[in-house]
Amino acid sequence: MWRDSFRQKYIESEIAAPVRTCETLRNQLVSGIRRLTPLETERLQAFPDNWTAKGIDDNGNEVEISDTQRYKMCGNAVTTSVIAHFARALIRASGVER
Repeated sequence: MWRDSFRQKYIESEIAAPVRTCETLRNQLVSGIRRLTPLETERLQAFPDNWTAKGIDDNGNEVEISDTQRYKMCGNAVTTSVIAHFARALIRASGVER
C-alpha cells in the first residue's frame, strides 16, 4: 500500500508508487520519505553549516557548489567523531595506554 499524494488517497498495490516530478513532490522518494537537504547531510557528518556550499574555482574565485556535488562530498566523507569513538574503543580493548 502506498499513498498517492497527488490524488490524496491510499492505493492498494503490489506495484511501487510512481515517481512524480511536480514541484510539491520534488524532494520526496517513492516511499514518501523526504530527501535530506545538503545542510542536513552536513550536520549528519558533523560539519559546520554550509561547509560545502562554496568552493574555489581554477582562477581562485569563490563559486557556489551545486546540491548534487554537495551530496557527493558529504557522502564520500568520513565522520570523524565516529572514527574517533571507534579508535578509543579499540585502544581500550587492546589494553594499550597512552
